[in-house]
Amino acid sequence: PVPEPVQQKKYHLVVSADPSDATIYIDDEPLDIGQASKLVTEGTTHTYKIECNLYYAETGIVTVTEKTVIEKTLRPNFGYINITTAPEQGAKVFVNGEYLGVSPITTDKLKSGTHTVRVMKDMFKMKEEVFTVNDGKTTDAILNMAANFVNVTINIDTDSDIYVDDEYKGTGKWTGRLSEGGHIFEARKTSHKTSRATVDLVLGEAKTFTIDAPKPIYGSLEVNSTPMNATIYIDGKCYGETPNYINEM
Repeated sequence: PVPEPVQQKKYHLVVSADPSDATIYIDDEPLDIGQASKLVTEGTTHTYKIECNLYYAETGIVTVTEKTVIEKTLRPNFGYINITTAPEQGAKVFVNGEYLGVSPITTDKLKSGTHTVRVMKDMFKMKEEVFTVNDGKTTDAILNMAANFVNVTINIDTDSDIYVDDEYKGTGKWTGRLSEGGHIFEARKTSHKTSRATVDLVLGEAKTFTIDAPKPIYGSLEVNSTPMNATIYIDGKCYGETPNYINEM
């Protein structure tokens, strides 16, 4: 008699991964994302590999003698950087040349290793440093920015407008920040000659000064009438009778 062939048993080899977007290979064939299975013959040996961006890959060899389930949690190959700036927050933050937002800010996942952090803010000098990101950790990055401004206080008479480099700043008194170097300060008032001062500002030296009050601009007015000897009033003030020549109006 001819012997009947022995039927070989088959079982499923199942591989699942965390994170769920990992790619699963069985016998070097990419099968699925997150979880994959393959029907294999009893007693056969197979390889598996799990890969995901920003995680360390997992590989292995298994001999299947029954239904086999392999579950793996991948080790992170990333971390984070928590970025703050001093003496002030609100600086623009760049990581590896890419703009992220303003400080304080925590990055998304960054591959473990070194990364360049750059911060920029008006009136401060740009600051750039290199920080190391470790697996599954958050690195605190505090960047101290040097001031690139001078604190300035300007006083003038209460009715005059203050202009700095032709930009309106306020009336009577102004305190604020200006970059180092030369600036033009003006006190302006309607029907008055503008009072002007040019000042060189030096980093590290607060500056307080007073601008002379604007001087009135005078003219003259000749007034006649028919008939003559009429009383002259200007803005409610009496200036005699016509004809009259009024100086320093």
